[in-house]
Order: sequence, then C-alpha cells, then structure tokens
Amino acid sequence: MNCLRHNSRRLAVHAAVLLAMSIGMFSPASASGETATSVTSANKTTARIAPDSVAMARAFVASGACTLALRLVDTYQPSYSRAPQDWLSWERVRMNALAQQHAWAAIVARQAVEPQGLSFVQREPFMIDAVHAELALGHGDGARKLLRTLLWSGKQLPDASQLRTWRRWLIESYLDSNQLDDARLALLNYQLDYPTENVAERAVLARVWLRVGEPRRALELLGSKVGSANDWLYWLAALRAGTMPPATVYTLAAKAAADAKTAPQRSAQLWGVAAAAAKRAHSWRKVIIALEHYLALAPRVPLTPLLAFDGDTLWRAYRTLAIEAGNRARLLIGDDHAWEAAARKARKAHHSVLARADDALLSETGQSLAGQATGYRDLATAVLGLPGGHRLLDRLFLQAPKRFPAHTDVPAGIRLVLAHDAVNRGDLPLAAQLMAGLDAPPPGENPYRWVLRLSRVLILGGKSQAGIERLQTLVANQTSFDQSQASELMQVLFDLQSQHKNQAAIALFKAVYPKLKSVRQQREVLFWEAQSYAAQGHEAHAASLYMQSALLTGRNTYGPWGASARWNAAVALSKAGMRADARRVLENLLTHTTAPQRRHVIERKLAQIARMPPKAAAR
Repeated sequence: MNCLRHNSRRLAVHAAVLLAMSIGMFSPASASGETATSVTSANKTTARIAPDSVAMARAFVASGACTLALRLVDTYQPSYSRAPQDWLSWERVRMNALAQQHAWAAIVARQAVEPQGLSFVQREPFMIDAVHAELALGHGDGARKLLRTLLWSGKQLPDASQLRTWRRWLIESYLDSNQLDDARLALLNYQLDYPTENVAERAVLARVWLRVGEPRRALELLGSKVGSANDWLYWLAALRAGTMPPATVYTLAAKAAADAKTAPQRSAQLWGVAAAAAKRAHSWRKVIIALEHYLALAPRVPLTPLLAFDGDTLWRAYRTLAIEAGNRARLLIGDDHAWEAAARKARKAHHSVLARADDALLSETGQSLAGQATGYRDLATAVLGLPGGHRLLDRLFLQAPKRFPAHTDVPAGIRLVLAHDAVNRGDLPLAAQLMAGLDAPPPGENPYRWVLRLSRVLILGGKSQAGIERLQTLVANQTSFDQSQASELMQVLFDLQSQHKNQAAIALFKAVYPKLKSVRQQREVLFWEAQSYAAQGHEAHAASLYMQSALLTGRNTYGPWGASARWNAAVALSKAGMRADARRVLENLLTHTTAPQRRHVIERKLAQIARMPPKAAAR
C-alpha cells in the first residue's frame, strides 16, 4: 500500500500517456485512413466497404451492431504469428465491441490471454481497456495490478498535463477496494496539485468525497451551479450534509425525475436521491414510490455505490409501511385472512402503494402456503401493471440476495414469469436456471395454464422437445377444449410455428381439432394447420386445408375469414402448379368482392398468375 502511495504520482503520469497513446493509435482519422486504403486496393471505382474487412466491422460497432462485429472478428481475425498488424486491428474492434456491450469480464479475460510476442507498445491499449473494465466491475485490486504492470514496464512517462487521468483512476481503484483512507489521502493530494475548474471533474471528485463520508467537501466542490447532469449529486450532498431538508430534496428530485424530457438513467439517479430523502424523513410511502421508479429505470443495480439500493431495499420498505399501517389497524402478523382483506381494502380505496406493501408482507409472513402464494401473486400482478414493471419484478426477485439467495428460493409461479421475460430478451442461460425443477404447478395455480406457460418458456428457450412433449400429454388428457382453453393453447402452437417446429404443430392441430366445441375455432385450426404445411413446402395439402377452412361453416364463406382462406388457397395452388384452380378460386372470390382496393389486389394477383411460366403437375 505504501509503495502504491509513493508511486501514485508516477503511476498517474504513466497511465495518462498510455491512454493518450491508445486513443492516438486508433483515432477516427487513422481508422478512416485504413478504410480508404482497403477500399482503394479492393476496388478503384467504388467506395464500397469489403464485407469481410476490419472497416466493415468498425462500421458495425459504430452502428451498434456489436454482436455482428464480433462474429466478423471471430471469422476473419488471423493469428498474431501469421499477420501481427492485422491481428491488432481486428483485436481493437473486438475490444471496442465488448466495451459497447459492457462485457467487462470478457475484456479482462481476453486481455489476460494475449498472444506471445506482443511488444509492450502493442499491449498497452488492451491493458488500458482491461483497467477500465476492472474499474467498471468494481475490482480495484485488479485495476491496480494492471496499473503496476503498465508503470514498471513502461519506458517513458507522459507529460504532467496527462497526470490527472491516472491519478483519478488510482483514487477510483481505492474506492472499489473500500480503502477509504487511501482514497481520501490520494484525493487531498490531487486537489493540492490541481485546481478543479472543470465541472465534470468537480462532479467526479465530489462523488469521491461523498463515498468517503465528507459531504460538505463535496458541496464546496460542486457549488450551486452544477448543471442538470449533476443536480442529483448536489441534492444528495446537501441531504447528507444537512444543508437542505429531506422534504425539499424529495420534492426537487422527484419533480425533475418525473419530467418527460429527463433521460432514463438520470431519472433513475434522481429517484434514488428522492428515495434517500424520503427514507431520512421516514416517509415510507414515498420511499416505495421512489424505489420502484429507481429499480424500474436503472440500467444496473445498484446504479452507483452512492445509491446502493436493490430489491432487498424495496422489500424492507414494503414491510415497514405495511407494519406501520397494520399496527394502526391492530392487525396481527400471521393472520393471513386479515392481511388479504387489508390489501383488498387498500386496492379498492386506490391506495395502491399500501396494497403492494400488504401483499409483500403477506408473501413473507403468511402462515399458510396458500396465503404466501396469494401475496406473491397479487404483488406480482400489481408490479407488472406499473411502468417498467417487468424490469422491476426482475429486480425485486432476482436482485434481492438477502430475501432470495438463490433462484430456487423464488416462488415457482414467479420464476416462470421471470423465465418467460428472460427468454423474450434472449437471456437463455438465466431462463434455464429459473426453469430448473419447475414441473408440478404450485398451490393455487391452474394446472392447465401452468403447463401452457411452462411449455411456452421451454419452446422459446431452446428446449422445444420438452415443451412439445408436455403439450402432447396435455392434449391427450383433455376430452374437450372450451373456447378459452383452445385460444390459450393456440398461442403456444403459434410459438411452435415461430420456431419452425411445423411437424409437431401439425400433429397437435390434428389432435386438438376433434376436441373443439366451437366450429369457428375448428375453422381457425384448419387455417393454421395449412400454414404449417405451406411452411414445409406442401402447397397442395395446404391449399386443401385453406379451402376447408373457408367452407367449413357452410355460410358466410366469403366473409373476412373465408376471403382470407380462399386467397391463401389460391396462392398455395399457384405455387403447387395448379394455376387453373388458383385462377378460378380468385375469379370466384372477385365476384364476391366489392371493395375497390381488394378487387385491385385480386386482379393484380390474377395477372401475375397469367404471366407465370409453365410448371410441372402439382405435388
């Protein structure tokens, strides 16, 4: 530690020059120059970018298509031993893409396995990337380890004007390691050496003073004109220093956060300050409102160590408000029916925050499994109805390590909702973890709907066969389907089609058809089954099913549904080589169509069929 203090000045100098070097080596000017060279050599007459070039990968990153860029890197990056300069160019693209994705752990891991033979100058930019990543991960020790390597391996020092960056990095690394005394000392030395005239730098240093418990120093740095980007920081410092009443801080922060023009991350910061102010004033209803907004808006939790709120914080706030209100109403913990009634009463009176708090307390303290399940279900339903409700539910159950240390501690019904959300955003590993052990429906769950929900998550989560098998068992065990059951089942079969599992979908459509009570739904099943056959290239069979769908009811066969089925039948017939049948179906449909726009579409299709080249007989 003493060694680091002694070398902090030299370390800061060295880091600044390396940062400057890394920026200079891969500046937009040099990138555009390389692009121009590659384009010129590839094609003298066009400015097109080669699809397999570093320039294209850079363009992907600049456009936000980082995953596509990484695929290009993985495909075309040569080995370092074969083409060192090309390897370096591709590796720069890789690091930039990973940084845009905030894939900090991947950056650190990649830098740790650099190829043998890289010179120090070549390694510098990637080590600096890794320092940034370690700091983003909160790994102060890892950041300082890299800084030591940079310092001791370097052969030149940057000029004094670049010293600031590295010294700030060093302070940040101490904070990440919770070495507050070291951070305080480094910050004092920093401020002695440099006047802090830049607003952005003052904000950075003010955060440090707040972290080390010196809010008045933070206020001195910030001054009263901090700008909208840092007003949350000023209000937080004023709150902690006691120079502004909590009620005033809450009002100012909440008003700014609710402004429609406020960006989501800044809004989250402001709601976090509002939560801190309300907590200091013991206004638990306001604490809950602010925390719910904060958790729903923050891109990560906690957003900053200064606002170290997570799902557990909200659970505690729910509990405190519910117990306060319950004490006034003389409710006893463990009287499940009384708490259920209290939550219903609060909802009916439009006291929605109190209702959520009552539901949360019931889920935690209910004496029966049914009571706990009711609390969880009603809380989840209410949360999902809030703005950003899906993310808030995620934070409430998956980022509350004290309440739910493991995913398996989360109630089964909630896990399935969370797994479904994880599938929708492409987080299949999380969905798989959440689905582990989800076989039987929990108490109070409708078994039919449970199977459908579980099957849907399995199908969309990459475990289609497991989902198909559950659906097959469900359909086989049902003697009939009412309209509601059939509609819910159809949604899952559509998911099967979206995953190109058409053969399985066809088998299930066929099994469901005779068990439907509604002729209208039988007509719909024929149509969707036809779509699966068409997707497999069986156009003739698809055309037959489309026509059956149109004609099944025996009446109004030219209505909107019948017209759509006939149109699809004609398209399938034309693809199957039955052009005469397709023409006759469309001509027949035309005689029953009065809307000019629809008639024009049919006439245009007839003209297309007339121009089609001869084709072999139908399949």
